[in-house]
Amino acid sequence: MGQISVALDRTLGIKPLDGYDPASETQKLFPSVASTDGQILDGWGKSITISIKRVEKGFQVSLISSGTDRIMGTNDDIRQEDLVLPAPAPGKSEGGK
Repeated sequence: MGQISVALDRTLGIKPLDGYDPASETQKLFPSVASTDGQILDGWGKSITISIKRVEKGFQVSLISSGTDRIMGTNDDIRQEDLVLPAPAPGKSEGGK
């Protein structure tokens, strides 16, 4: 799930959220990430649920894997929540210069 976080960190805010495809953006940066039908897979071969919500300072990102039992909604689910700040536009530094 770390590779998904890195891809989101680098690309969120550069492209419009409407139509943003986290799986595609992740695979552009990390071609070896397992996927099927446009979904990133966890270590057990199940799709990782990715949700992105715009908040005041950036984007609230939630990644959920069903874990070892491969059943979503059970105690072994793996969750990662992050606040991702918008990536600077290409050619601009974070200070806006």
